[in-house]
Amino acid sequence: AAAGTFASPFECTMSSMSFLLVLAIASASVQAAEHFCYDEVDCGPAHWSGDCKTGTQQSPVVIPSSWSPFNIFATDTITFNNNYKQSVRNAYIFNNGHTVQITVSPDVTSSMTFTSTLTGGPSEVYVFGQVHCHWGGSEHVYENVGRTDMECHIVHHHANYTSVSQAAASGKTGALAIFGILYTTSSTLKPVDVLSPDETIQFFPTNCPKVRDPKSGTQIMTGNINIYGMIPRVTSGPGLLGARQRYQVHVHKYMGSLTTPGCNEGMHWFVMRHVRQISVPQLDAFKSLLDGEDKPLNNNFRPPQPLNGRIIRQVVMNELQPATTTPQLSPIWSWGNSFFSFFG
Repeated sequence: AAAGTFASPFECTMSSMSFLLVLAIASASVQAAEHFCYDEVDCGPAHWSGDCKTGTQQSPVVIPSSWSPFNIFATDTITFNNNYKQSVRNAYIFNNGHTVQITVSPDVTSSMTFTSTLTGGPSEVYVFGQVHCHWGGSEHVYENVGRTDMECHIVHHHANYTSVSQAAASGKTGALAIFGILYTTSSTLKPVDVLSPDETIQFFPTNCPKVRDPKSGTQIMTGNINIYGMIPRVTSGPGLLGARQRYQVHVHKYMGSLTTPGCNEGMHWFVMRHVRQISVPQLDAFKSLLDGEDKPLNNNFRPPQPLNGRIIRQVVMNELQPATTTPQLSPIWSWGNSFFSFFG
């Protein structure tokens, strides 16, 4: 493998074919379990059953658009291990009729982890599971802004489980941790911040033609993917005493659910404060996909759900380096950065 590329051992082997078969069976099983769509007249969100209808911690929600140092509830830390940061070869893409989803072989995902640590609290380790997107409108909506053009979800399962499906079925709080990343074709979106274009998102449009129709099955993707590159990060300022800059991930954190049936609850949501740019041609590649009835797959988002008393916390997560690497910050800068943040 090229430098900086995490190569999958499933390349051109029988194991690769077996994994594709498992994905196809799993996808078919999920679709057979409950038919749903995004058309309110037929089988849209208003007709979804189970927790989708009766749950009290449902997602998505409306996100407060204000961001103030006086309204920051916590300074957590987040650590992505080195494997999470590397590009991956031989990822897999499939269209399940509701979205387009990317995953990689279990041998690779099991080593792609991040650790979330509450200030003064426990550390939890999560494993990358899959990434998928919703377009025609985002699922989470910024107050006073409205929907953006698209939202991608990077789904992780707790290290106590072996897969996303097992974690979701457990019913345990915190079994899944989902990063919600909003995209816009605009360069400005006041009052929220829009970061520079996300070049890493191109691995979706490049491979969408392979799975335009759900009948295309699971396909091996062309090129490398880098999940870490999708995550909006900002620098917290220049390092002191020769230290390098420190990265932060600014999120709106709350307890919610899956946004498709069965809408399992107890999921940790990290909705990124910073919106990423996407080009119109990139967005059009998503809109070119078809659903299970050979109709254009578009507007595949669920409307916001009631908060029911839940609190959405604004959280600054300082990105720490893995323990095997040299720390990025001097102790003085680390202490100073934490001093000006507050826990709520």
